[in-house]
Amino acid sequence: IEKRKKFVKSGKSSLMIGSDGFNDTSLYTSVNLKAGVRYSFSAWIKTENVSGAMGALLNVHELQKAAMTKGIRNTSNWQKVETEFLNPSNRRVTFNCLFGGWGQSKGRAWYDDVSLNELNPISQKTKEQEIIGRIGNGKEIFEKHLSAGCARCHKVGGQGGDVGPPLDGIASRKTKDYIYESLIKPGQVLAKGYEKFGASPMPPMDILLDKQELADVMSYLLTLK
Repeated sequence: IEKRKKFVKSGKSSLMIGSDGFNDTSLYTSVNLKAGVRYSFSAWIKTENVSGAMGALLNVHELQKAAMTKGIRNTSNWQKVETEFLNPSNRRVTFNCLFGGWGQSKGRAWYDDVSLNELNPISQKTKEQEIIGRIGNGKEIFEKHLSAGCARCHKVGGQGGDVGPPLDGIASRKTKDYIYESLIKPGQVLAKGYEKFGASPMPPMDILLDKQELADVMSYLLTLK
């Protein structure tokens, strides 16, 4: 912990990581994140004679390059680094103030005002709601899409898998909002009788499908009455 004022951006102290040789190390903490939620991870970093590898940066270990900031090298005054990422599932992940960046660095780096924030939409209206879904395309995605694999886990008309609940009549039993939430946040919307499993093996569909494909699947599911 660094308390000298010239190495503190705000408050009373900052974190200093450094090496006179070449090393790769970090200070980290683990945090439980929610599925299908977008987060931002940021900090201010000051460096002194940092060389080798990527330098000083932030990253989320489990997400690798999908949640990594730029690395700062050489000698620099305070710079803000930030990464935004979509968390795919309910889980505990590791946040790093990283020195070296998957290699070896030397020098000194100071980290201050480290922040993790959940990003909430400023409007209830989403782009998905503005896209017109195509029922035929949605049926084909449901039955044949290799990544989404809907039919491998859910039955419709007696065809499909048994991992998840059958979807015949889903549009009569559930609201449109419920069906949409079950697609993008399956870990938070567990079907009746499946609560005992505690978590859904289904990944958020907005990661595997683009906005048009998601609208297509929604339009197909809404025909299952």
